[in-house]
Amino acid sequence: STMFTHYSLDTLLGHSLTAIGRAADLVWWIFDVDGAEYSLHTQCTFRVLHDGEAVLSRSDIYCIRDDKPLGRDNSWFDYDVAELAPLLPAKVVSIECSEMNDLTICTENGLRIEIWAAESPEHEQWRFFRHIPKSDDPHLVAYGNYLDCE
Repeated sequence: STMFTHYSLDTLLGHSLTAIGRAADLVWWIFDVDGAEYSLHTQCTFRVLHDGEAVLSRSDIYCIRDDKPLGRDNSWFDYDVAELAPLLPAKVVSIECSEMNDLTICTENGLRIEIWAAESPEHEQWRFFRHIPKSDDPHLVAYGNYLDCE
């Protein structure tokens, strides 16, 4: 439908993933689109592969390191994200959304982000929106079995 067009996920094609991070267990993926910043917030299971090897997953958030290599947090997620930093920015070459709102995002340099909307259907799985400059456009929000504009 037309209400999705101005922030369809296809907006990201040919543009770069510039940062990955988290606030507690909400993971954010930042994309630069011609100077504007778009955010994909995920609250569901995901995995990142690089050249076919798993390099980051949601479960890493809950895996605690005994040492604190970053001096602050001791979650494996934060450590793995720091390891991924040299691969960013990464240009998006394909993006697919299944009927169940699972996302697959592939980049030119061999990253493959697999996001599974597998939580309870009534819970928000992910949301996509323009972050900077701030926008009054509704967010594209995925639940287990439907997409909404909120």
